[in-house]
Amino acid sequence: MRIDRSLIKSYAREDMRRAKPGVLLVTLMFLLLTNGVRQLVSLVTSTGSSGMSYQDMMNLIYNYGMAPEEALRYFMADFRVPILSIFLSVLVSLFVMVVTFGYQRYTLNLARCEEAGYRDLKMGFAYTGRVLGMNLLIWLYSVLWSLAVAVPGVIVIMVLAMIFGGSGLGILFVVAAYLAIMVAVIVLILRYAQADLALAENPELGALGAIRRSKELMIGRKGEYFVLGLSFIGWNLLALVISSVAVTVASAIGTPLGLVAGGGNLAAAAFSATGWFVTLISSLAVLPYSMWLTSYINVTYAHYYLAITEPERRAAGGPQPPQDSGYRGPEPF
Repeated sequence: MRIDRSLIKSYAREDMRRAKPGVLLVTLMFLLLTNGVRQLVSLVTSTGSSGMSYQDMMNLIYNYGMAPEEALRYFMADFRVPILSIFLSVLVSLFVMVVTFGYQRYTLNLARCEEAGYRDLKMGFAYTGRVLGMNLLIWLYSVLWSLAVAVPGVIVIMVLAMIFGGSGLGILFVVAAYLAIMVAVIVLILRYAQADLALAENPELGALGAIRRSKELMIGRKGEYFVLGLSFIGWNLLALVISSVAVTVASAIGTPLGLVAGGGNLAAAAFSATGWFVTLISSLAVLPYSMWLTSYINVTYAHYYLAITEPERRAAGGPQPPQDSGYRGPEPF
């Protein structure tokens, strides 16, 4: 049975309208606990007292002509120990995995017309070991499968390049081989696309059980799921446009402020315009749209999961959505 994308998207928008507490408020809390915490820790651990990163330092040297000694001194003004930075980054990544699992539980409850709210965000902490184990295994499997496909593929590409050289036919073969590698890697990774929701629906599955469940559900549906993801590309491009405009405006404002703070030093002003000020302004500018888009995409994916698992629940005589809830399961074309 094929899933009607427009139908499940309409269900997602309906869920977002009826959600109490508001889905945007819950999503705001989720974004603050994930992206917000990640950016805050990154700012604290990977910058100096002026907020300068290594890339900023090299930019001042090569693009603005600042003396290397002065740029290095500016960078080392309050440099944090790299080991601490790595440790906190890993810790935050694990924290984000757990909170993200809770948010997926929230969207699943919302799609099932069940009680959903802020408390779902902390649900992952009750299953921290399973959540982290599942994500670690998915990462490990994805890397190993990617290497298993990419290494022979690269060898084939090199052989084709040697045989055909720079001829048109040779370039065509190389491009075709490269695309084949990319498609194979995507197909292999998409097998794990439903693992999070499978574990959110039934935590007793455990890490390996959720992965196996995802592989079963994605049989014959990888292309369909990939197209569903592509259907959001326009919305993601719009987010990029909003962010780019915000960065441009913030840079225009930040440069004059930086000239004042830097005593007229153009290099210092350039850093000021590309540092925390731009990050803050651009993040705030795109935040309302990110709240809506994050909700929309994740609730849609929750409905997709329900759509592909509904026949099994009906066949097993399992619990069905409330008849008076307004829920209508996706239908075939």
